[in-house]
Amino acid sequence: MYHNTLHQFADQFGLIAHGEVVPAHVSRSSWSRAVHRGYLSILQPGIGAVTHTQQSPEQRIAAAVRASGKDAMAGGATAAWLHGVSLPFIEPIHILSPTRPLHRKLVGAVVHRPIDTYDLSPIDTQGIPSTSPFRTLLDTCAWNPALAHRVLEHFLVADQFTIQSAWRQLFLHAKQGRPGITQLKNLLNKWDLDTAQPESVLEAKMLSLCFMNKLPPFEFQAQVGNYRVDFLWRQYRAIVECDGFTYHGSTRDAFENDRLRDAELQSLGYTVWRFSFRQIAFEPKLVASHLERGFSAQNIAKNVTYGAENTQVGGGICR
Repeated sequence: MYHNTLHQFADQFGLIAHGEVVPAHVSRSSWSRAVHRGYLSILQPGIGAVTHTQQSPEQRIAAAVRASGKDAMAGGATAAWLHGVSLPFIEPIHILSPTRPLHRKLVGAVVHRPIDTYDLSPIDTQGIPSTSPFRTLLDTCAWNPALAHRVLEHFLVADQFTIQSAWRQLFLHAKQGRPGITQLKNLLNKWDLDTAQPESVLEAKMLSLCFMNKLPPFEFQAQVGNYRVDFLWRQYRAIVECDGFTYHGSTRDAFENDRLRDAELQSLGYTVWRFSFRQIAFEPKLVASHLERGFSAQNIAKNVTYGAENTQVGGGICR
């Protein structure tokens, strides 16, 4: 098996999988001779690189992913690096694989088995299967928490998600024993309120408050009559509106419009609660206590378990 023959089986990184070419295309002895003569360098068990192809971090990541099985993907800080986050290339390479790895021991890499299986579809990142931006952030919180702030900052600037949508995604991944959940909650809570638009941050803080206090299932940004409301408990005809001072309290007209809006919603049979930006951002316990008392008065169960198996977003019910 000559050097030019090797290239026809190599991928974009110059990699060849032993199991894909032996014995279908070349014999075991030909593979061994190619390695012995220096035409092929073994990077991982069963994965060789054609000599003289460009050696790069991407090649090493791709080799580790291919050695981990067909459903494997780069994850955590490794996926963040592929997504363009400003990080040094860090070893070990982190691989996420929902199936048992082909090889028990990889070189400079660790294979993680996912505890939660939500959002496990890989995306192509520089030609390598990798986790989605949010899953990348969450797994970085679990495996390399010191790097998580930089990963979050990058994805926010790149408009991959917002603080607000990150909280909603966290609901979907929340599962007892899932690493990274607590670290990401703390990170989102500490995020500077001035780094995003006030209304988005305000809504994100309310999502955080509901999540941590296990308030009853709600619909987010739901349509009620002619209005889109922030939080709706439809079955109990209860609404929470999050008011940022910049808009809602800045003019007399805004104040009057809010009162008219509330009156129309109340005429439809809804109870409307309003909380200010400052209350939700800096007095979450007070707000949660008020909501719990209000729900209790309407015989609403307060102890609700959040989990991926019973959660929907985008106008659906969040649990």
